[in-house]
Amino acid sequence: MNSIKNNYHPSKDSKLNELEYLCYRTNPFVWIGKTKFHFMIKLQILTTLILLLFLTNCKNSETMKYTVGQEWNYKTRKGEENSTLKILKIEEYPTHGKVIHISIGNLKVGNPNVEKGFAKEFTHIPITEKALDKSVTELKNEKVNLPNKIDGYDYWKKEFDLGIAGVFSISVSEIVDLMEESIITGNCVVE
Repeated sequence: MNSIKNNYHPSKDSKLNELEYLCYRTNPFVWIGKTKFHFMIKLQILTTLILLLFLTNCKNSETMKYTVGQEWNYKTRKGEENSTLKILKIEEYPTHGKVIHISIGNLKVGNPNVEKGFAKEFTHIPITEKALDKSVTELKNEKVNLPNKIDGYDYWKKEFDLGIAGVFSISVSEIVDLMEESIITGNCVVE
């Protein structure tokens, strides 16, 4: 080993410890000398710590999982297993937190006011992120085509700003049940 050490060129007068020697022998092009070697190790440790600190302060993927255009499967009512929901818009409000606007399709909601007596979709439902988390089961499509305008959003926004309209904080299937009951009993107007 001494004869090999005598043949390298980083510093003819330096005495190598085994780690430095292995670093040089593994890749002589990255030999940076004893002082710089220790500095680089410290810099690498510091960089790793900063990266870990940054990553732990970032929002986790659970809270960032919703994006506009996604289509999700959810815990549906019996007989509506093919129903899905789409993320139409995401907003943040100081009083309500994150509000996610969704549409729900492939429904079979009793509605005596439409042909065949059933509505197939709800075009706009504002829901809290927490309620949506409890409802979705798996991402079906990362990006689907959405309408240019969200039916019912402008009316909701106007009423919301006046403090009249709110945001659902119950599961999607409970929303569908509630909306169906309201339509049948006539306690609300659903377009």
